[in-house]
Amino acid sequence: MLHHNFFPFMSSNSKYETRALMNIGKAINILSQCNCDIVLHGHTHRPEIALHQSSSFYDSGYKGNKKLLFISSGTSGGEAPSRDIAKSFNIIDISFDVENQRRRVLITPYAYNSMNVNWSEREGVTFYL
Repeated sequence: MLHHNFFPFMSSNSKYETRALMNIGKAINILSQCNCDIVLHGHTHRPEIALHQSSSFYDSGYKGNKKLLFISSGTSGGEAPSRDIAKSFNIIDISFDVENQRRRVLITPYAYNSMNVNWSEREGVTFYL
């Protein structure tokens, strides 16, 4: 789990939220060598999910068929970062899929509806690592 985001975000319009780590290739190489395959982070307060494979690892030098799943969380308390982004959080369910012989990662986002004053479940997304 990290505070800062690894990658610039596609949905961001702010110059501050499009920054990425300066040593991203080195960081990804270390994570890959340590068999890390899920990275949780925040900082931008925008819910985003990105799956990166070894071929797109910014010349990290890692050789192999490795996937890294990056999951950022929105803001669940206080004020949302802007009007177009609701408060949110993710529930992450990790299990082993016997049929596929891989780990299954189900990410279910929840968003706050200020009109109804409640949290609602959004459509989940599944990854296999």
